[in-house]
Amino acid sequence: MGCRIQDAFSTIRSFVKDQPVFVLCSGGVDSSVCAALLTRALPSEQVKLVSIDNGFLRHNESNEIRETLSQFATVNYIDASQRFFKAKTYVRVKTTLAPNEITPRRPSISTNFLSLFDADMLLEETLPLNEEVDPEHKRKIIGDTFIKVVQEFLRNNNFTFDDIILAQGTLRPDLIESASHLASQGGHADAIKTHHNDSPMVRALRKLNRVIEPLKDFHKDEVRQIGLTLGLHSDVIYRHPFPGPGLAIRILCVDEPYMPVEYFSQTSSLLKTIINYSTMAEKQDTLLATLDMVFTANEKLLLKTLTSSDQHDYTSVLLPIRSVGVQGDARTYSFAAAISSNDEKPNWNELFILARMITKACHHINRVVYILGKRILDSKITQVTRTTLTSDIIDKARSCDYHAMMIMKQYGAYNSISQMPVVLIPIEFDREYAKEMNDKREEQIISDTNIQPIIYSCQHSVVLRTFLTKDFMTGKSAVPGETFPLDMLNDIYQTIKTNVPGISRILYDLTSKPPATTEWE
Repeated sequence: MGCRIQDAFSTIRSFVKDQPVFVLCSGGVDSSVCAALLTRALPSEQVKLVSIDNGFLRHNESNEIRETLSQFATVNYIDASQRFFKAKTYVRVKTTLAPNEITPRRPSISTNFLSLFDADMLLEETLPLNEEVDPEHKRKIIGDTFIKVVQEFLRNNNFTFDDIILAQGTLRPDLIESASHLASQGGHADAIKTHHNDSPMVRALRKLNRVIEPLKDFHKDEVRQIGLTLGLHSDVIYRHPFPGPGLAIRILCVDEPYMPVEYFSQTSSLLKTIINYSTMAEKQDTLLATLDMVFTANEKLLLKTLTSSDQHDYTSVLLPIRSVGVQGDARTYSFAAAISSNDEKPNWNELFILARMITKACHHINRVVYILGKRILDSKITQVTRTTLTSDIIDKARSCDYHAMMIMKQYGAYNSISQMPVVLIPIEFDREYAKEMNDKREEQIISDTNIQPIIYSCQHSVVLRTFLTKDFMTGKSAVPGETFPLDMLNDIYQTIKTNVPGISRILYDLTSKPPATTEWE
C-alpha cells in the first residue's frame, strides 16, 4: 500500500503543479482520506477544504464534519441548505425524434459547461428539489448544485474554475455505477445510479482538466487501508458511509403509486403463490408452471416446507413503489415485496431463503423486506403517502436515523455492520379500515347518495438496511441474532415507534447486492 500512496502523491503533484486545490469534504472516510493525501502531497497553503451543508445531513453531522477536517486544514463551511431545497437542473430528454427534428433548449449555465451538451440534445428543466420525485433527477440536481455552490464560493473569493483544481473523494464503484467512461470501456455501460460526484457538471469539469480524484482507482477497503497508513483516527476510518446527497436519497419521494398494468397484478399473484406455495401446490394453481421453470425439485421441496401452514402464517404484499437494483451491469427499477407473520421469534435464516427465492422467480421484484411486529392485515396496497423533500419529512427521516444509529452503537454493533441505511418509504400499512370506508364511498358514488371523502394514506414506514461487505460492490444483509443481538432490533423498533410520530411500521431488508443496491434510491 505504501507504493500506491507514493504513486498517488506523484500523480497529485504532477497534475496540480502550483494551482490551488479546493477539496469537497463530507467528513466521511473517502473525502477525509482524499484531504489527507492532498495535504501530505502539497504545501498546506495550497489546499483549501470546503464543507457544504446541503440540508440533508444526519443529526449534528455538520459539527462533526468540521471537527474531523480541522486536523488537516482550515475548513470553509457553507450552509447552502435553502439553496438545495429549491435547486433545479437540466436533464436530457429521451426521445425517438431524429436529430433534425429536435429544437434543443439551452440551459442558462456558465460557458464553462457548454461542452456538456451536444448540439442535437433535447433538454428539460427539472422541478425544484423539494418538489421532485424522480430519483435520478434528485441525484443530478444535488450533484450539479454542489458545483454551482462551489462556483459561487470561488467567485466570492476572486477565483474561477479556470484558476483552481477541484478535488473529490470519488471511488471506483462510484464511477462504475454512474457508467463513467473512467471506469467503463468507452463509457457505454448502463448507469445503475448517478452519483453526486459524477454528475453532468462534474463530467464537464473533468473534460476541462479541472478535477482531481486521487482515489478513483480504489475500493472502500483499500481507501481505509490508506487512511490507516496515513494515521487517520479509527473513528474516521470506520465511520459508516453516507451518500453525498444524504437523506435526500433515503426518502422515497412519490406523487402516485407505481402500479403498471402490464405486470403489477401478475407479479403480486406470483408473489402470493410463492408465499402460499404449500397450499397452492395441493390446488394445482396455474402459476405453479412458472415456478416449475425456475426452481429445482429440491428448491420446490424446500419452499413447500418453508410455507407449510403448520410452521408459519406468512403473508405477503407487493409494495406500489420502485426500488433501485442491479442485474449484471444494468440498473433495475422494480418493486419491493413485503413479508409478515405473527411469529414472535421469526426464523431469520428461513426468511433470507424466501427472499432469495422470491427475487429469483419474480423478475419485477428486486428487494424483499420483513415487516416487524404483528402480521399485517393488508391483502393489497394501492395507495402511497405523497412525499417530497419538505422540512417535516426530512426531520422525520433524520430522527429515525439518529435513534437507530444510537441504539446500534449502544449494543456495540456499529463496527460489525458495514453500513445501515435507514430509509423512509411512503407506505402506510394496516389500512383495512380505510379500504372499507373507501369501498363504501365507491358504492355511494354509484348510488348517488351522500359521498364521504377519501381516506388517504398519510404515514410512512421505515426500512432498516443492514449491509455486510468488503468493497461495496457486492454484499449481503446481516442476520439478526448472528451479526448483532436480537434485542437491538427490538429496541430500534420500540424507540422509533415511540419517539417519531407518523411511522406505520418498521421493516427489515433481507436482500443481497445484487439484486438490490445498498441504497433504495
